[in-house]
Amino acid sequence: ARRVKDDEVAIIANTFSIREVDMNDKENFICPTDLVEYAIKRGWYDPDSGEKFDFAKAYAPEKVHTSLSNTHRQWNMARLLNKNFSITLEESEKGMMPVSVKPDRKLSLKDVMEIFRNHYEGTVLDKSQKYKTSPHKTPGTICNYGTHRTTVVQQRNWLPPEIGTVTWRALDQPCSSVFVPWYLGATRIPEAFRKAPESLYTTKRDLLDYHFNVPKETWRLDMESASAVFTLLGEIVDADYKRAIGNVRKTWKEFEMLEFMLQPVIEESALKLFKQDKALAMEFLTLYSSSQALKSLETAKNLIDEIK
Repeated sequence: ARRVKDDEVAIIANTFSIREVDMNDKENFICPTDLVEYAIKRGWYDPDSGEKFDFAKAYAPEKVHTSLSNTHRQWNMARLLNKNFSITLEESEKGMMPVSVKPDRKLSLKDVMEIFRNHYEGTVLDKSQKYKTSPHKTPGTICNYGTHRTTVVQQRNWLPPEIGTVTWRALDQPCSSVFVPWYLGATRIPEAFRKAPESLYTTKRDLLDYHFNVPKETWRLDMESASAVFTLLGEIVDADYKRAIGNVRKTWKEFEMLEFMLQPVIEESALKLFKQDKALAMEFLTLYSSSQALKSLETAKNLIDEIK
């Protein structure tokens, strides 16, 4: 493990990202004492090669370390964090990405959310031809078909954890979804956001029987499940992305802007309540988070009706 500097952002795709390791620097690294020796023993690193020990290169399989799906995503996020990022796309494909990047500005919540919505727009990697096809058909995008949940955690140490810690969460692909604030102090989640289809992981039936006789209701669309609704919205948008995404993004942009505007007011009120009655403050935060979540669900249903 390597400590990430306070003013940097770690970028981790589906591979190791730590490069140089200083085993004498106990403040910034945690690693076994035989890290290098084990790599030599396994034939992953040759000390006589003249190259410095590179943890990611030694311990990650070459096809994973230089997989374009990984390197392209890392490079894309780095350039979105810092427009002056010096490593070229070609260099990134050789596995030369650093473990972290220093942003060229102070990042806002909106900045981070938009990064998670990116599909290589404006780069040679964008294969959508300005959304003539779904950008999710482009390999290795940050926002892709496999994105089921996106989470941005906001923490402020000058506030009580119940108020200062907010988990902003978007269901399904974030480009066609919205980030909803869930306060740490919230004590309940609406039923619609807890419902999920029966699966091997949740069923109470005999697993072998369930595996070979999956009940039909498992595949039934449940419009009272937030997960199902946002998945359906994403699928409908993808079917005609260029036509649908404009209205969807406009709707969610307005939704999130209102959340950002309300946040200081909500937190000021919650803090006043917290000093008087902690339980009441937590109920207040619960009601706010739940109301935003349910409002997002109804908005998603309306969008489905508008564009399908």
